[in-house]
Amino acid sequence: MTGLPVPAGNKKAAEAGPQYSGEAQFPVIGIGASAGGLEALNAFFAAAAPNSGMAFVVVQHLDPTHESLMAQLLRKRTTIGINLITDGMTVAPDQIYLIPPGSFLTIESRIFRLREPAEGGRVTLPFDLFLRSLAETWGDCCGCVILSGSGSDGTLGARAVKQQGGLVVAQTPEEATFDAMPRSVIATGLVDAVLPAKLIHGLVSAYFRQKTIRNRRPAEVFDPALGAALGEVINILRDKTGQDFHLYKTATLLRRLDRRMALNNCNDPSAYLDLLRTREEEPAALVADLLINVTSFFRDPPSFDWLSEKIIPGLLVRAEDKQTIRVGWPDAAVEKRFTA
Repeated sequence: MTGLPVPAGNKKAAEAGPQYSGEAQFPVIGIGASAGGLEALNAFFAAAAPNSGMAFVVVQHLDPTHESLMAQLLRKRTTIGINLITDGMTVAPDQIYLIPPGSFLTIESRIFRLREPAEGGRVTLPFDLFLRSLAETWGDCCGCVILSGSGSDGTLGARAVKQQGGLVVAQTPEEATFDAMPRSVIATGLVDAVLPAKLIHGLVSAYFRQKTIRNRRPAEVFDPALGAALGEVINILRDKTGQDFHLYKTATLLRRLDRRMALNNCNDPSAYLDLLRTREEEPAALVADLLINVTSFFRDPPSFDWLSEKIIPGLLVRAEDKQTIRVGWPDAAVEKRFTA
């Protein structure tokens, strides 16, 4: 994760800005921070281009009894437009949006919704709440960045983002003033990259620039060169990690492989094959993407217990000797295997 390159970027592409098709016409990036977050936010936005084509929504834990100076302080670091969110405001690209103190935020389509915390109710973490609504609305055209802070806010929301195919990035814990928030999300194994705050924008921008190319293709239509390289990718993973993906769904493998290429700012499948062969951590990173366990079915023990007790024994009785039975779930790179 920490070894991902942060490319300088193509000047013409950056000037033009990415173009997206479908409902999500531009990426929305949720940024969560708590204690020590101002320093990290300053570093992030100081490196941000004003015309990246992305919208940034900052959800920071703020004291509701004090006026926030966040907008004034960030304006010293960036020329990107800064907006204090109001209920019903519409999100737009090349803008920064700040949550007001003492509010909870969600997004519905392109509209922000604010509400006050419920008195006496269960504890709700504001960044988790926002990320879940963002993932549901924006799908794989969203991302989350978790910066310095205490506690674990953002960890559950990051799972929702990852489940929809979005991007998850954490600040390097050793750099963070308070490392609990980034360490919490890193511990899930769902983080795509761990970087110093000043380098995160470069990676996020490069990733969604690559996603522009992918979005111009019809759904589930992949570069033929990518399909041709898949067999060798599977062989490399088997040799380097011991994981065998020959029986996995081709569409799932190509989708996750396509994603890893975008994360590495890599357009050429042959170049990515070289990366798999030479970069020590990349095979394990690709395997982690392929084996991501976010499907709710496999987090429901009673359901799988019922399947194990009522269905699988009958399958084993009818199976031939030594035959492997795979039990999976559509479009999920998660499976259980039983041998007769």
